[in-house]
Amino acid sequence: MSNQVFQLESHPEIDWSDVEPLRQYEGKMPILDIKYQAKCKYEDSFGINGSFEDEKMMDIFRRIIHTSEISERSYHLAGEVVRKMCGSYSAW
Repeated sequence: MSNQVFQLESHPEIDWSDVEPLRQYEGKMPILDIKYQAKCKYEDSFGINGSFEDEKMMDIFRRIIHTSEISERSYHLAGEVVRKMCGSYSAW
Protein backbone atom coordinates (compact mmCIF):
# COMPACT_ATOMS: atom_id res chain seq x y z
CA MET A 1 0.00 0.00 0.00
CA SER A 2 1.00 3.63 -0.25
CA ASN A 3 1.21 4.64 3.43
CA GLN A 4 4.67 3.42 4.34
CA VAL A 5 5.93 7.02 4.46
CA PHE A 6 3.12 8.22 6.75
CA GLN A 7 3.99 8.43 10.44
CA LEU A 8 2.29 9.98 13.40
CA GLU A 9 4.53 12.51 15.10
CA SER A 10 3.60 11.14 18.51
CA HIS A 11 3.90 7.45 17.53
CA PRO A 12 6.22 6.97 14.53
CA GLU A 13 6.47 3.23 15.23
CA ILE A 14 2.85 2.55 14.20
CA ASP A 15 2.53 0.87 10.81
CA TRP A 16 -0.12 2.24 8.45
CA SER A 17 0.95 0.36 5.33
CA ASP A 18 -2.24 -1.74 5.33
CA VAL A 19 -4.55 1.31 5.25
CA GLU A 20 -5.53 2.75 1.88
CA PRO A 21 -6.11 6.53 2.21
CA LEU A 22 -9.66 7.72 1.60
CA ARG A 23 -9.70 11.11 -0.11
CA GLN A 24 -12.40 13.59 0.80
CA TYR A 25 -15.24 13.30 -1.70
CA GLU A 26 -16.94 16.54 -2.61
CA GLY A 27 -19.42 14.95 -5.01
CA LYS A 28 -20.02 15.66 -8.67
CA MET A 29 -21.60 19.01 -7.95
CA PRO A 30 -20.48 20.28 -4.56
CA ILE A 31 -22.70 22.87 -2.94
CA LEU A 32 -19.71 25.12 -2.46
CA ASP A 33 -16.51 24.38 -4.36
CA ILE A 34 -13.81 26.50 -2.75
CA LYS A 35 -10.82 27.05 -5.01
CA TYR A 36 -7.94 27.42 -2.59
CA GLN A 37 -4.64 28.84 -3.74
CA ALA A 38 -1.80 26.41 -3.13
CA LYS A 39 -0.20 28.68 -0.53
CA CYS A 40 -3.47 28.82 1.45
CA LYS A 41 -4.70 25.28 1.05
CA TYR A 42 -3.35 23.91 4.33
CA GLU A 43 -3.62 26.98 6.52
CA ASP A 44 -6.02 26.69 9.41
CA SER A 45 -8.12 29.42 11.00
CA PHE A 46 -5.30 30.30 13.41
CA GLY A 47 -2.83 30.91 10.60
CA ILE A 48 -0.88 27.74 11.33
CA ASN A 49 0.24 26.09 8.14
CA GLY A 50 -0.50 22.42 7.76
CA SER A 51 1.21 20.09 5.37
CA PHE A 52 0.68 17.30 2.94
CA GLU A 53 1.33 15.01 5.91
CA ASP A 54 -1.75 16.54 7.56
CA GLU A 55 -3.77 15.84 4.44
CA LYS A 56 -2.51 12.26 4.33
CA MET A 57 -3.28 11.89 8.04
CA MET A 58 -6.87 12.98 7.40
CA ASP A 59 -7.17 10.61 4.42
CA ILE A 60 -6.08 7.71 6.64
CA PHE A 61 -8.37 8.93 9.43
CA ARG A 62 -11.32 8.92 7.00
CA ARG A 63 -10.52 5.30 6.06
CA ILE A 64 -10.29 4.27 9.74
CA ILE A 65 -13.71 5.86 10.35
CA HIS A 66 -15.14 4.27 7.17
CA THR A 67 -13.99 0.78 8.21
CA SER A 68 -15.00 1.30 11.88
CA GLU A 69 -11.57 0.21 13.05
CA ILE A 70 -11.31 0.12 16.82
CA SER A 71 -7.69 -0.30 17.83
CA GLU A 72 -4.88 1.29 19.76
CA ARG A 73 -3.48 2.80 16.57
CA SER A 74 -6.83 4.36 15.64
CA TYR A 75 -6.97 5.82 19.17
CA HIS A 76 -3.55 7.41 18.65
CA LEU A 77 -4.53 8.65 15.20
CA ALA A 78 -7.70 10.28 16.56
CA GLY A 79 -5.61 11.93 19.28
CA GLU A 80 -3.22 13.33 16.69
CA VAL A 81 -6.12 14.66 14.62
CA VAL A 82 -7.59 16.35 17.71
CA ARG A 83 -4.18 17.83 18.57
CA LYS A 84 -3.56 19.20 15.08
CA MET A 85 -7.11 19.99 13.97
CA CYS A 86 -9.21 20.44 17.08
CA GLY A 87 -12.21 21.50 15.00
CA SER A 88 -12.59 18.03 13.52
CA TYR A 89 -15.76 16.86 15.25
CA SER A 90 -15.30 13.35 13.82
CA ALA A 91 -12.12 12.88 15.86
CA TRP A 92 -13.79 13.90 19.10
